Amino acid sequence: MLLVSHDRAFLDNVVTSVFAAEGGGKWREYVGGFSDWQIQRKRSERIAEEAARQTAKEAPKDSAAGRNAQRTVKLSFKEQRELEALPACIAELEDEQKVIGAQLEDGLIFAKDAKEGARPNERGSSSARLQSSAASAPAARVFM
Repeated sequence: MLLVSHDRAFLDNVVTSVFAAEGGGKWREYVGGFSDWQIQRKRSERIAEEAARQTAKEAPKDSAAGRNAQRTVKLSFKEQRELEALPACIAELEDEQKVIGAQLEDGLIFAKDAKEGARPNERGSSSARLQSSAASAPAARVFM
């Protein structure tokens, strides 16, 4: 049941919870009557102010750490050369993948020579090993 009244004593004696407008379109439920709502509201405002003061004290430390976190790490000479060589390496591997895919689609590779038919499968297992080793590489080796 929803009860609206301006009689505070009546509300204290009758209601079990109070719905109060907090401002900004927010409503909050408080347990108890009108007097309980006043006490809880003051307590929550005091806690919010203390939390705001704590974050204000910690903010300068966090902002300095944030500035350092945003700095980019400079790549070494070797890493820079590896990064520059990646597009060519990727293109080469994609071409090889297309050739192997075409051979497997054709199916004649297995009829001609069994060893030749097993070669694309061997390449796939070595590729899987390379992918797993790349995944376990240190984060410093990941280029973005």
